[in-house]
Amino acid sequence: MAKSKYNLNVFKASLKNFVSKRKEKFNIITAFEVLEHQDKPLNFLNDVYTLLEKEGFFCGSVPNRNRIFVEIHRKINNFDYPPHHFLYFNKESLKNALINIGFKEIEIIPTSTSLGDFLKYLSPSLFYLIFRDRYFLLKRYFKTSKKSSYDNNFNGSNIRINIFQILRNYAVFPLALILYPLYKIKGHALFFCAKK
Repeated sequence: MAKSKYNLNVFKASLKNFVSKRKEKFNIITAFEVLEHQDKPLNFLNDVYTLLEKEGFFCGSVPNRNRIFVEIHRKINNFDYPPHHFLYFNKESLKNALINIGFKEIEIIPTSTSLGDFLKYLSPSLFYLIFRDRYFLLKRYFKTSKKSSYDNNFNGSNIRINIFQILRNYAVFPLALILYPLYKIKGHALFFCAKK
């Protein structure tokens, strides 16, 4: 689409292949929510460094491994584990990785999402704390009722799930208001910008 609609140069290649075949340099390279997916992050960062012009910028973001309730969230959700994420970053580890490659003037800023998105993140974590073993039974029940082809009342199952999620969010809302400022300070993700 970028090539046909906007007449942009588009290359389909891994970063390693792109670096080996192209000689041009870039003023800025971005990688938002990409670095945590790399199985060889220092190679990836080195390739980015090679592609940048002198004084060029590398900017992006990664999930913050120090966000609130992260350990609980990892127990109930597998998105922070391979094959999704290979790495966890906090401010220090991200800065050290960038310094190790040769980047300078590194700025890392915690970023957060809206209160509504925080509520969606917080609700399952709090329900896990409250219900523990029963949490997975409830989750399994809602998953199977949502996907079941034997359920003649399939739309009813979806309505049940939606009502449960709405009630859960309303129940958690007062605590979300209290925790949201801490969430904003710690950040859900880390935005970074570094200079070659």
